[in-house]
Amino acid sequence: MDIENYDIEDCIDNLSPEDEHEFDDVQELQTSDNSIGNDVDINDNDLSSLGSSTDALVQETQNILAETQQELNVIRNEQGQPSPTGDSTTDFLTQLHEQNAKLNADIAEIEAAYTSGNDAWIADVEAELDQKERQTAQLEIKNNAYINEQEITREIRNEQDQMRWSDAAQENRTYQYQEEIAAEHYAANAESYAEAGDVAAAADAAEQGIHHIEQAKGYQERARQYESWKEEASAASDDVGI
Repeated sequence: MDIENYDIEDCIDNLSPEDEHEFDDVQELQTSDNSIGNDVDINDNDLSSLGSSTDALVQETQNILAETQQELNVIRNEQGQPSPTGDSTTDFLTQLHEQNAKLNADIAEIEAAYTSGNDAWIADVEAELDQKERQTAQLEIKNNAYINEQEITREIRNEQDQMRWSDAAQENRTYQYQEEIAAEHYAANAESYAEAGDVAAAADAAEQGIHHIEQAKGYQERARQYESWKEEASAASDDVGI
């Protein structure tokens, strides 16, 4: 067969029915292959779009890193440190973390010192309070002792007063009885003198009897006063309760 003069159309026209069927299968396969090729082209477009998105993401990340670098430079300038250059961002961040750690350590040390000082101050205050409580307790003891002493003293004085007023009342009662006896004696004499007709003697005896009666009344009044004072002293002793 002359390949150069070979006409594909004439070949197709001269195909037998069986050959035409096979030829149709070949064409279907070619069409399917072309469809796959179209799908491959679409996937290539998707990959191209994905690559563009990745490039944009990389660019955005680089922009963020640049802005971060600028902010770090500002911080270093404020701290009086030189700005990093090139790839020293990682070193600078490390230094920043170290400085932050040191700062936290300093803060912890200050807090510990403050807590220690505060605890010491609290201990001093508590010691002072304990001392004041002891002083207060001592003062209370002294005060109670003084009160007890005063109450005992007052009780003793009341007892002495009761005895004194009782003695005085008894003494005046004795004088009262003596004066009453004397008055009775002079009254009897006056009666005897009057029966004997001695008017002058009777009058004198009667006058003496009246004098002794007045004396007895005086002693009786003083005895009642002493007895009243004795009762008041006794009541005061009961109020003290010792």
